Amino acid sequence: MITFNEIPSTRVPGQYAEFNTQNAQQGLSALNYKVLGIGQGTDAGSASAKTLYLVTSPDQAGGLFGFGSQLHLMAVKYFQNNLINELKMIAATMDPIATPTNKSTGSIQITSAATADGVLYLYIAGQRILVTVASGDTVNTIAAAINTELANYPNLPVTHTVATDTVTLVAKNIGVTGDSIDIRFNYQEGENDPAGVAYTITAMNAGAADPDISSGSPSVIDQLGDQWWQIIMTPYTDATNWTALQTELDRRFGATVQVDGVAITAKVDTQTNLVTFGSGKNTKQICCAGIYDVMQQPLEIAAAIAGQVAGSLAAGNGNEARPFQTLELVGINAPREERRFTFLENDVLLKNGIATLLTDAAGKVRIQRLITTWQTNAQSDPDTTWLDANIRFTAMFIRWDWVQNLLTKYPRAKLADDGVRVGPGQQIITPKVAKAEAIARFTLWEEAGLVEDFASFKAGLIAERDGSDVNAMNWFMPTDFINQFRVGKSQIGVIL
Repeated sequence: MITFNEIPSTRVPGQYAEFNTQNAQQGLSALNYKVLGIGQGTDAGSASAKTLYLVTSPDQAGGLFGFGSQLHLMAVKYFQNNLINELKMIAATMDPIATPTNKSTGSIQITSAATADGVLYLYIAGQRILVTVASGDTVNTIAAAINTELANYPNLPVTHTVATDTVTLVAKNIGVTGDSIDIRFNYQEGENDPAGVAYTITAMNAGAADPDISSGSPSVIDQLGDQWWQIIMTPYTDATNWTALQTELDRRFGATVQVDGVAITAKVDTQTNLVTFGSGKNTKQICCAGIYDVMQQPLEIAAAIAGQVAGSLAAGNGNEARPFQTLELVGINAPREERRFTFLENDVLLKNGIATLLTDAAGKVRIQRLITTWQTNAQSDPDTTWLDANIRFTAMFIRWDWVQNLLTKYPRAKLADDGVRVGPGQQIITPKVAKAEAIARFTLWEEAGLVEDFASFKAGLIAERDGSDVNAMNWFMPTDFINQFRVGKSQIGVIL
């Protein structure tokens, strides 16, 4: 007997038809990967703090959060690397631009006048500023010219003022993150200072009081609710925000919540400092990429990584298991050659929870290996289970696809023991049917290159009714996730 979902038992004459979509979708479910950006805006933007906004362009982000703000610059780098995945952003605070309290400050002091015409090639957070200098320009004149030219760059993460021979820069956003705003001259080959001109750069410093994403009522985390973002990008690496984000991601990873995601952040620092930082972390849902002497801010690097990773995942067809290595971070300038980490330095970083980037022969920055900071299990023993981000994404997809399959095919099913005699068309699941569903799904995962070892899966698979709940079906599914080809070891025998 066929069971209808919509058509009633009626005596009214007519021909009635309904649709059954339980078996309409063939193959794997299509997961729509979404990205969330957490950071800070300024009071030049129209957005409200702790409110989610859909962002579809860098200019929209600038209008919402203020041009040159953390969230605006994250959006710039994100969209340089991704034009596919949905992006939402939320500001922890909308900082007053005119107030310098707790903001990083730096300066450029001109110490020698020009003796020839030329151009100063100034870079602030990687943004290139050209300042024309004429022979005979005094230190005060040059400083004033720099300050005037900076007004033509609204996307800078700093405000600027000039007094005599010194241009003072103040971060637009409050917090320690402002200390990472890079100031330098002459990055590209052939860029040189005009004759006679000299200067002293005081690096950005003294930023304090990053906002706490778990504080307030509601907090930033409260505002996220149970909306699902598979990738979260953030500038924060301080202990308070790290712990808050880790706690929230652990909650989202839970079996009753199932809106898990991977957070991506970055640090620009020496190898020694990165090792110290990474060795003190142990989080299976946060990746921190480390690199040295890059002009862009860490928040921009994190956004570029998030954009590339999300775009790769959006391609589907099992790309959760495809390594992210070699993906180019568009818009990120390479460090000077002598400041690039060596093979050994990157190896040490990877053994201490820091994801690594590399610079290729053409000077492009690429992902080398995207790992989480997961290093030890609950017994403090070394554990690589959740080390690679690919494993996290693979697990995320497989769980979601399995649950979606059951919800689609058995939304209102009956549950019975094997051997029950029912007519065709009845929505009934039994242990035997449940086992067949798991085997069929594993086959699809295998075809997509997400899992391997079908024989072990089938041999170890258990599908049984719950012993204490007659309305529950239990599965044990020993799933061998496919691995990534990361290292090739060859021995070449030499014959003369």
